[in-house]
Amino acid sequence: MYTEIEVKLPIGDVSRLKAILERTAEPLERGIYETDIYFDHPCKDLASTDEVLRVRRTSTNRVELTYKGPKSSYEPKRRSEITTLVDDFEKIVEMLDVLNFRRIVEVKKRRSYYRLGQVLVSIDEVEGLGTFTELELVKPEGGLKALRDTAEKLGLGWAPIHRTYLDMILEKNG
Repeated sequence: MYTEIEVKLPIGDVSRLKAILERTAEPLERGIYETDIYFDHPCKDLASTDEVLRVRRTSTNRVELTYKGPKSSYEPKRRSEITTLVDDFEKIVEMLDVLNFRRIVEVKKRRSYYRLGQVLVSIDEVEGLGTFTELELVKPEGGLKALRDTAEKLGLGWAPIHRTYLDMILEKNG
């Protein structure tokens, strides 16, 4: 099991952020489209336990099934994560449907990844929500200080958003 340590921040000027990243960071993947389908368990309300079950398909044909445990902190966000690659998006979604997992929402985004030291930086253009950045520690060393230092280098300030894209879309859709 992996512990995800990340923070989501608003972006004031996307062009400025991209220019800084082009000068200072290692570009990894740019303009990747991701479709995430979130599911609820047939016998357990995952939202009430702060857990997530997600199937993700990317425009690079990567398909992941991910479980995320409850958040143990919010700044930075820490939660356990188990992700496995699967071969067939439609089959895994069909399997979850047959097992009576309920589809909650679909989140679509265009994402670009960069690496800046020990931090993975993504610029996320989320359909219906806007543009955000996520800073995630590649290695747990450094913790909050490494994330804050990276945010400062990128001119982002420090106003973390504690809600997930799932939370924001559910809130927006009522």
